[in-house]
Amino acid sequence: MLKEDLLSKVKELLGQEWNLSPDSIPDNAQLGQFEAWDSLGHISVMLALEARFNVEMNSEIIQSLLSVPRIVDFLAEREVVASS
Repeated sequence: MLKEDLLSKVKELLGQEWNLSPDSIPDNAQLGQFEAWDSLGHISVMLALEARFNVEMNSEIIQSLLSVPRIVDFLAEREVVASS
Protein backbone atom coordinates (compact mmCIF):
# COMPACT_ATOMS: atom_id res chain seq x y z
CA MET A 1 0.00 0.00 0.00
CA LEU A 2 1.33 3.43 -0.89
CA LYS A 3 2.22 5.84 1.91
CA GLU A 4 -0.42 8.30 0.67
CA ASP A 5 -3.06 5.56 0.96
CA LEU A 6 -1.79 4.59 4.39
CA LEU A 7 -1.92 8.21 5.52
CA SER A 8 -5.52 8.43 4.40
CA LYS A 9 -6.44 5.16 6.16
CA VAL A 10 -4.68 6.22 9.38
CA LYS A 11 -6.43 9.59 9.41
CA GLU A 12 -9.74 7.84 8.74
CA LEU A 13 -9.13 5.53 11.71
CA LEU A 14 -8.13 8.45 13.95
CA GLY A 15 -11.22 10.34 12.89
CA GLN A 16 -13.40 7.37 13.82
CA GLU A 17 -11.65 6.95 17.18
CA TRP A 18 -11.94 10.66 18.02
CA ASN A 19 -15.26 11.39 16.32
CA LEU A 20 -13.60 13.94 14.02
CA SER A 21 -13.44 14.49 10.30
CA PRO A 22 -10.24 12.95 8.91
CA ASP A 23 -9.70 16.25 7.05
CA SER A 24 -9.37 18.05 10.39
CA ILE A 25 -6.38 15.89 11.35
CA PRO A 26 -3.05 17.30 10.10
CA ASP A 27 -0.71 14.93 8.28
CA ASN A 28 1.88 15.57 11.00
CA ALA A 29 -0.44 15.25 14.03
CA GLN A 30 1.18 13.92 17.19
CA LEU A 31 0.34 12.69 20.68
CA GLY A 32 -1.10 15.48 22.81
CA GLN A 33 -2.18 17.60 19.85
CA PHE A 34 -5.80 16.50 20.26
CA GLU A 35 -7.65 16.20 23.54
CA ALA A 36 -8.54 12.59 22.72
CA TRP A 37 -4.93 11.67 21.95
CA ASP A 38 -3.68 11.41 25.50
CA SER A 39 -1.99 8.34 27.00
CA LEU A 40 -5.25 6.38 27.30
CA GLY A 41 -6.42 7.50 23.87
CA HIS A 42 -3.06 6.40 22.48
CA ILE A 43 -3.64 2.83 23.67
CA SER A 44 -7.09 2.88 22.10
CA VAL A 45 -5.63 4.05 18.79
CA MET A 46 -2.91 1.38 18.91
CA LEU A 47 -5.50 -1.36 19.49
CA ALA A 48 -7.56 -0.03 16.59
CA LEU A 49 -4.45 0.01 14.36
CA GLU A 50 -3.64 -3.58 15.30
CA ALA A 51 -7.15 -4.69 14.39
CA ARG A 52 -7.46 -2.66 11.18
CA PHE A 53 -4.02 -3.48 9.77
CA ASN A 54 -3.55 -6.93 11.33
CA VAL A 55 -0.24 -6.03 12.99
CA GLU A 56 1.08 -6.82 16.43
CA MET A 57 2.79 -4.19 18.54
CA ASN A 58 4.83 -4.59 21.68
CA SER A 59 5.16 -1.86 24.30
CA GLU A 60 8.36 -0.52 22.71
CA ILE A 61 6.65 -0.06 19.35
CA ILE A 62 3.58 1.50 20.96
CA GLN A 63 5.79 4.01 22.76
CA SER A 64 7.51 4.93 19.49
CA LEU A 65 4.36 5.62 17.47
CA LEU A 66 3.69 9.12 18.76
CA SER A 67 2.82 10.84 15.49
CA VAL A 68 0.88 10.20 12.31
CA PRO A 69 4.06 10.15 10.17
CA ARG A 70 5.67 7.58 12.47
CA ILE A 71 2.53 5.41 12.38
CA VAL A 72 2.45 5.58 8.58
CA ASP A 73 6.16 4.68 8.38
CA PHE A 74 5.64 1.75 10.75
CA LEU A 75 2.78 0.40 8.64
CA ALA A 76 4.64 1.00 5.37
CA GLU A 77 7.65 -0.92 6.68
CA ARG A 78 5.35 -3.90 7.26
CA GLU A 79 3.63 -3.58 3.88
CA VAL A 80 0.23 -3.88 5.51
CA VAL A 81 -3.18 -4.13 3.91
CA ALA A 82 -6.10 -2.53 5.71
CA SER A 83 -9.05 -4.70 6.58
CA SER A 84 -12.52 -3.34 6.02
